[in-house]
Amino acid sequence: MANYAIGLAEKRHLKVCVAIEDTDGNLVAFIRMQGAYAGCVDASIAKATSAARFGRNTIEFFEAVRTQSLPIGFVPGILPAAGGAVFKQGDAIVGSIGTSGDTNEAEQALVIDTAKHFR
Repeated sequence: MANYAIGLAEKRHLKVCVAIEDTDGNLVAFIRMQGAYAGCVDASIAKATSAARFGRNTIEFFEAVRTQSLPIGFVPGILPAAGGAVFKQGDAIVGSIGTSGDTNEAEQALVIDTAKHFR
């Protein structure tokens, strides 16, 4: 899945980091594209972790924090931001993806398109 996401990113002229995690939020694959900035490493992993542990795409988490003024503070490894999505088989969550390095819109589109390919 990481290679698929990187292929999409290349076609879209993005320079991102991609993290893939299992159901429990454990890192199973990571790729940093040449030219992706250093800060996207931790951010992409945190987005994948957030999606896995909360069981939903991070854009939903981001919107809830933003619109409800939730006092999330700093929870290690959790990032309520666009760019994270879950992988599903039927209704079961079987993993997640996180990406960072571009705009919210580009990152969210990349993870959603990758998650669709997973099914």
